[in-house]
Amino acid sequence: MCHYLSEHRICAFDKLNCYHCQFCQPRKSRKDRRDLNHIKISLRNKDKMDEEKKEEDSSGVGPVVEKRSHDSSVTPMASGAEPVAGKESHNSSVSDPKASRAKPAGKRSRLSPSDLIRREYKEMKMKIGKMRGNFSDSDKDDIEQMEVDILLEHHRHRDRMVGGSRQIQQRVVPIPWSSRPKEHIDNMQRRWRPQENVKPDLDNENTDRAKEMKVDCGVEISVPLYTLKLRPQYTRDLWGMREFYPGRTSTRRTLKVNEFEHEPQHHSLLMMPSTLPEELQDMKQRQQQEKHSFNLVMIDTSESMRSIWNEILNGWNTYVAPLLKGRTAIYTFSTDVIFRREGTQLEQKDMDGGNTNLTGALQVMADEVYTCREKFINVFLVTDGGHNESRVDPIVVLELLEAPPCKVVDMFVLGAGNSFPVHYSITLRSRLHNGNSNLPSLFCALDVSNVQEQMASIGENISKGTRSIVLSQEGFSLPGTEAKTAFHLEEWIYFPSGPEALQNLTIINGLHSGQLKLDVLCPTPAILNNVFRQWNSILIQLHNSKKKLPDNAITFMESMFQYSMDALNKFTGTSITARLNRKSLATLRTTFETMMNKLRDVLTKNSYSNQMELAENILSTTVGGGKYESKVLTLKGHTDEDYRKDCQEFLKVLTDNHEAIDAQVVNPDDCCHILLTSTLSDLQDSAFPRLTEELNKYDFLKEFTISGVGVLIPMRDSITINPWSLSVQATLKQPFNVVSQKAMESSANIKPVEGKNKEIQLKADDESTRFNAVIPVFPPEVASVMKPIIRTRLFAMCTTFAILKNPYIIDFNVHFAALGVLWVRILHEYPTLPRPDHVKRKIQSIEATAKLYVNRPSYAKYWMILKQKTPQGLMTESTEVVDGKTIKCESLIKPMFILHLMCQQEDIKMETMVHIIRMMLLEYIGRCLSQYKLSENNAIPFTDFFSPELVGEEKRQQWKERYIDNLLINTDGNSKIHLQDFYTMEKAEKAAKKIAVLKMKKMNGSMTVNIRIDLDTERIAKLRNVTAAGDVSWSTLRTYVGELELPEETVQEVFSKESLIAYLVHALKYRNSRERLQNSLPSYQEALDMANSAVQYENKSLVSGDIMQQIKKNITKSWLQEYARVHNDVVQPMTKEQIVAEAQKRGIDVTLDTFDQVYRHYRPNTGLVGNACLSHACPFYLKPDRTYNQHASIERLHIESPFPHAFHKAAYLHRQDILPNALANLESGVYRPPRGPQAPLSHERVTELAPKMASLQIQYRTNLLDQMDEH
Repeated sequence: MCHYLSEHRICAFDKLNCYHCQFCQPRKSRKDRRDLNHIKISLRNKDKMDEEKKEEDSSGVGPVVEKRSHDSSVTPMASGAEPVAGKESHNSSVSDPKASRAKPAGKRSRLSPSDLIRREYKEMKMKIGKMRGNFSDSDKDDIEQMEVDILLEHHRHRDRMVGGSRQIQQRVVPIPWSSRPKEHIDNMQRRWRPQENVKPDLDNENTDRAKEMKVDCGVEISVPLYTLKLRPQYTRDLWGMREFYPGRTSTRRTLKVNEFEHEPQHHSLLMMPSTLPEELQDMKQRQQQEKHSFNLVMIDTSESMRSIWNEILNGWNTYVAPLLKGRTAIYTFSTDVIFRREGTQLEQKDMDGGNTNLTGALQVMADEVYTCREKFINVFLVTDGGHNESRVDPIVVLELLEAPPCKVVDMFVLGAGNSFPVHYSITLRSRLHNGNSNLPSLFCALDVSNVQEQMASIGENISKGTRSIVLSQEGFSLPGTEAKTAFHLEEWIYFPSGPEALQNLTIINGLHSGQLKLDVLCPTPAILNNVFRQWNSILIQLHNSKKKLPDNAITFMESMFQYSMDALNKFTGTSITARLNRKSLATLRTTFETMMNKLRDVLTKNSYSNQMELAENILSTTVGGGKYESKVLTLKGHTDEDYRKDCQEFLKVLTDNHEAIDAQVVNPDDCCHILLTSTLSDLQDSAFPRLTEELNKYDFLKEFTISGVGVLIPMRDSITINPWSLSVQATLKQPFNVVSQKAMESSANIKPVEGKNKEIQLKADDESTRFNAVIPVFPPEVASVMKPIIRTRLFAMCTTFAILKNPYIIDFNVHFAALGVLWVRILHEYPTLPRPDHVKRKIQSIEATAKLYVNRPSYAKYWMILKQKTPQGLMTESTEVVDGKTIKCESLIKPMFILHLMCQQEDIKMETMVHIIRMMLLEYIGRCLSQYKLSENNAIPFTDFFSPELVGEEKRQQWKERYIDNLLINTDGNSKIHLQDFYTMEKAEKAAKKIAVLKMKKMNGSMTVNIRIDLDTERIAKLRNVTAAGDVSWSTLRTYVGELELPEETVQEVFSKESLIAYLVHALKYRNSRERLQNSLPSYQEALDMANSAVQYENKSLVSGDIMQQIKKNITKSWLQEYARVHNDVVQPMTKEQIVAEAQKRGIDVTLDTFDQVYRHYRPNTGLVGNACLSHACPFYLKPDRTYNQHASIERLHIESPFPHAFHKAAYLHRQDILPNALANLESGVYRPPRGPQAPLSHERVTELAPKMASLQIQYRTNLLDQMDEH
């Protein structure tokens, strides 16, 4: 595509002077550029038509031509569409200036609109035709397209007056987005500017209508007026507010603080009525308003919207489309922005997929709003994702937008999914919206199920958007903004005056007026929260429009809210009524503070990495946010309907047992020592049903008093799966023997909890007052009466929340499990008798409460299995099935606690109790050791428990060394290999390994490990596994058995050392619970023999590898020793002749002619070769070998004495020097290789080498070596 034409077409559409195109084609003449500029100027002035030409055109009939009020981002609805019969195109052009001057003065042109179109089109086409010669044939299509663009720009207004109604024309668009190059799309969007705003036609009609007399209908409308007085400290420097005086509506002055230094100031809030009485209805005005209404619909139909398209289609057509009045234009956008139809209904075929061209959609939307002639405009935007079609960010367009003056625009933005562009949506609404301030800022459908609900909400708010009513006195939608008299239905109005200045307030609807009857009230916090949502909407709109915000807006709202709270904060006492009132006030304060914090966040935060966080802040602080507030918490599988049913069931049980409950006396010692209430006192309160009726599920859980023992529980995910794995770290002591979850929640509201466990500390200087859960208990005298209550689902939900702090689950076992864990914890804290009285009282309450559960079918059946088939009852999951479920023992606390309770209710045989205790102790050890060192390769579990002398790595290593040395001395474990058999170290090691393996095979049969067996009882006492065995220790088990009142000799026998050995051996042999309990427990002697064999085997296996390594090391060491001995002497330098002579004596085939081929790297100066050993004592003397380096490196790497590198080189270079100088250079290491593992020589080592150095110097100084040097 020709760059010049594309740039020129962009300029024609955007009405901008194209400077770039004047330089991109230097070959164009000045005349061509002048003609193009003339065309652009003509196009820019097409909208300036005089009234005479309009009147002429209204009676003429012209061809149907599509007009656009936006750039070429709109594509045709369908190719080949036929023009609409009977519709005309509005001629917005002006005639040629020269032609106008040629006519006689005062004479009008009689040309029809069709002739005017043809004439002006031909003139422009001729100008373009003159430039054709400057372009190639490949650009002809672009030139023709440019001609069409000029015609479309000439007729850019798409509607005209025909018989008093507006009709939209068929759209024909030259080039869709998808067929344009990306860089051209970017340039078009970047150069876009909004169209000039067109004044609505209704303003002219209203001017004439305003001259008519207004009619007083004599109607009074009762509305509440909320008024309050704030002291000067509240109003100081808050707003630049205006004060109004009765009878002087146009007189106003700025409120100054020093004028009211000692007087409280009045502030009033008025809510416009939601409906108007029939007498105030102005039908003519309503018809006029509907006639001048325009609905612009922009729906995202990109590929990501396909999954929710059916919901959008059905929701729109059901809830929104039937309510639209006036003209409606439906657009969709994906890769292209497409005009679909004039009408209210969406169609299935509108979904086309593609990218998301949000920038183009915003441009079309803005142009439609600015160029339409309707006054009341509803704009609907539905999208789910950010812009991804071009590189022009939508914010570029948004920053150019402003609310059109003289028009009323209501924005309805629906974000679908959890990734829709919240920032763009809010900015768009802030820039264009100037209608009802009580309209929600954003509608949000996070998933498919919410789309229909949000569409219905949009439908409910449509009627509020355009109905505006006039008051006789100016007020504010937001204090500190511009005063006005026109407001919408249900909109809050602020007056900086008292009720005496508003007594004659009238309401005007068209030509009808009525009187407002004010009912003066004090605003409640709930009322103010609703008012503040409207104010927050306006504040956010001003902020996003980059306009100045009223000073100290949040401070003023806080002052008003505090005033209302002070007026209501008079509820005292512990009754449910007083608590509910305080709860209501606390909830309102929390709501207000949360709303203000989120508002501050929106107004101060530059950007949000998570768009859903911005959406949540917007929706929870502005109008309509209440629908987005946290819904009643839904438990897993427990709906709101289920909750109501549970409440009804609970109230019925309470009603049936109210006489017995009311007859109980509330003992202060059994009440929460902080709030002085208890579960019993709440149930006795006649207002208790209000808790279930007025509070949602979560608030009920926090407000209903659950009294009991405060404990500190480490919160783990496993607790929700297995409540028997609860671990109580501490219990509250006096004076907090009894607390409640209500006290804990109240304390958390005062001081936020921190940490994973979310504990509360009642006294800042006392760590023992920390707790994070409450285990409900009832005193013995009350427990029996509470049995029907604790069996209800609602109470189970409350106990689950009090213990686990999890409002999302209902666990019917958690209370009984927590009671058992708490009982065991008390045994741990108070193991000796007698116990303090308050501890006795606590144990009695725990046992009395727990007995209410043991008769449940599940626990009763478990007890029968435990008594009759004890191993099955102690398995983590047994093979016994009862009522389709296998019997489980989730924790040993369960059988311990049930056995203790049943011992108090029935007579159990001594043999049965002892058997259960034995199996319990066995299972405790087994569960603690179930995973003991299973993943370790060289684990020795029997040795750890039965060989104290080998405990610890250091002791075990010393024992191994002694054992191996004695074994090798007493056996043939010190074999040798010889140097003559292995040339390199690698070969010697391989041979040593083979010999070591053979020797180990011979030794295995006779090798024995004699280790003394002795049980480590201290190690047994330290065993613990809370998850598998429960929060119980070995010492607590000992205390527990003592609680069963068994004979002392029986207790001693089950905990004897012999019994422990049997338990431990059996537990280590069978790590699985089912296998462990299905196999019989061995006798003491059998267990001892098994332990002895296991210890011998573990250590034998452990030392076998070390023995073999030691044998291999000894054999290799013998070879190294022989190597060191034969290579101890210094290698003597040799000439070639000497080497040949010596080699031939040893049968090596070499001559002087073949010397260089046989012996590589011969160095004549030092007399050494690089591929044969020159040590006379070596069995490989002068034998050439490719692996000589490996043979020679042994002396450097494996011999203990440091190797003197470059010894011969130093002797040769210093052959004429004195010995000390040669040794000094050798010690300094200047001749050593720069790389390698060699280490510098010590002075002692150099001193040892002095005689050899002197001998070698003498040899190098002889004549023979001198001749060699000359050679």
